[in-house]
Amino acid sequence: MKTVLVTGATSGFGKGLVTSLLENDFQVIATGRNILGRKDIFAAEREKYKSKLIELNLDVTSQADLKSMETYFLKRPLDVLINNAGFAVFGPAEECTEEKLRRQFEVNVFGMMLLTQKLLPSLRLAKGHIINFSSVFGFMGFPLSSAYCASKFAVEGFSESLSYELKPHSVKVTLIEPGAYRTNFNNAAEWGMSETLPTSVYHRQVTNYTSLRDKLSKRPNPQRPEDVVRGVISIIKSHNPKLNYSFGKDAFSIRFFKKVFTRSLFHKVSGSFLNKAFTKEQ
Repeated sequence: MKTVLVTGATSGFGKGLVTSLLENDFQVIATGRNILGRKDIFAAEREKYKSKLIELNLDVTSQADLKSMETYFLKRPLDVLINNAGFAVFGPAEECTEEKLRRQFEVNVFGMMLLTQKLLPSLRLAKGHIINFSSVFGFMGFPLSSAYCASKFAVEGFSESLSYELKPHSVKVTLIEPGAYRTNFNNAAEWGMSETLPTSVYHRQVTNYTSLRDKLSKRPNPQRPEDVVRGVISIIKSHNPKLNYSFGKDAFSIRFFKKVFTRSLFHKVSGSFLNKAFTKEQ
């Protein structure tokens, strides 16, 4: 039975992956910042799958937790590592606090890199597979998202470089790039500043962004998180997975146009659209 470790397993894609992996006969190590204190999350799965589900506390920004994970896997093979833990900081780059910017990278980039680093001996032992969750924000910039985009662009660069390094060692690396899905992503997101005052030069952009987000949250979203979960399971089972997988019509369309258009043309067209959406008067 193959063993899969999932970070950020307490909600969203991570939670769905834990359940689906168990249904597909994997042993799953589900991790989260306080997963052991939230017994309700996987109560049904714990009862049904018994020892196939292992829950461990893991804050990817904690050196002690990372060391504990390294010790747990000492000389044990790990077949699949799914780096899913992450969150978003939104807001104008000029107004985001240093604390928020650093935390964005501590969680989304350094935590992911350090955990991967510590578990590579176990992944090599199993000739395993690293699956890193990126985003459509990992290959296109968006207004008021510079911190989050920068962190996901970093995930993309790290993953591609790592794929070349690990190919001779038979360890696969895959990026998952979801578009907009109805998960708890927006609820977990944070603003990078305490508030944007009416006197701020970015006030209109922030107001338009929050208004647009509220409107979209009330519309039916045909993009189902289960489709991403199902896709990741298929990727894990694949003998020759690709480096990048985009999920959702929005992410797929942006990927397509970035390939078809020149970089300058794509930037001009997308910039015109985003500028109108974020700076128009209400």
